[in-house]
Amino acid sequence: MKKYLFIIPFVFVIIFALYFMQNSSDDSNHHSVANTINETLIGGEYYTEEEYLTVQSEFYKIVDEQDPHIALLEAQRRSGIDNRLANVCHQLVHDIGHRAYEKYGDFGIAMQYADVSCNVGYIHGVAETHFDHIDDIKNEVKTICASYLPDKTIGWECRHGIGHGLMWATDNDVNESLKYCDTFDDKNALQACYTGVFMENFNTNELYHPSEFLDSENPFTLCENIGNKYKSDCNHYAIHYYIRANGNDFQKGLARCAETKYFAREDCASGVGDLAIKENINKPKDIEKMCMTAKTTNMQSSCIRGMTGLYTNHYGSVEKGMEMCSTLEMENKGICLKHIQSVPSNFYEKVIN
Repeated sequence: MKKYLFIIPFVFVIIFALYFMQNSSDDSNHHSVANTINETLIGGEYYTEEEYLTVQSEFYKIVDEQDPHIALLEAQRRSGIDNRLANVCHQLVHDIGHRAYEKYGDFGIAMQYADVSCNVGYIHGVAETHFDHIDDIKNEVKTICASYLPDKTIGWECRHGIGHGLMWATDNDVNESLKYCDTFDDKNALQACYTGVFMENFNTNELYHPSEFLDSENPFTLCENIGNKYKSDCNHYAIHYYIRANGNDFQKGLARCAETKYFAREDCASGVGDLAIKENINKPKDIEKMCMTAKTTNMQSSCIRGMTGLYTNHYGSVEKGMEMCSTLEMENKGICLKHIQSVPSNFYEKVIN
């Protein structure tokens, strides 16, 4: 079409372009923009398995010879200058949590080294390993995080970690895990636990920790057949499985969101923004562009909210989130700031300094 553009009045070209950037649902337009974006995001930005194991060993050595908190601070520091480490930082601090539990053999002691680094994955890892070592699941669900308030970072993430841990304890039985989550009375604790269950299910390593609740033909099968109170969180994480199965093609994930049932689309788009920034934490402007390829304005906004929440949580800092908001385009800046302003100012905290 480019060879014909010279015959179109200049003003009309501008109007035409703006209109289609914001409103077009034409697949070829979305694909051409997103293919360029995906090449930018994915090319050369991931460790090979061997490279990851080398990095993992380096951080295990820090845990073994020093302590987990030093390892967490180093992971956070390096994530700011090394895109490949940044893209696996959450998984890495999960693994640091596993190692810490193995070192101390005690949940409470391991938690003394907790920090908000890299989306608080350390706590998730500690909880996973703990629940893999216990028999009295019901009692542990109600007591293990009781000393941490569920409306603060560490307490919320502790209960989110319980969700992960339940999936380890039940061999990835989503229904049984959710029943344990439902023993919580607090709404923050409930959502934290639900999201841990779904995150573990849809991001599980199928070789070592398979789940019967995954459907390669339709990743939303579980969400469509589960209770209404679980659907929103389920739809948010189900798209992660689809994206992983499709070469980390985030734009393809957004396109798949547009094919879901109407009520699921925004939760799905939020999940795309969440995962995309998680694995490209140093590229918020690229993720913003990707979000804007979503089919509808509401989906675009949800994608921006997803990336905003994850980015803020990665650093455990409202201030860092607001800094990111200031770099976005005007139409997205307000969405970003509004989402951050919904987070209580004292939500983020550290266990130790």
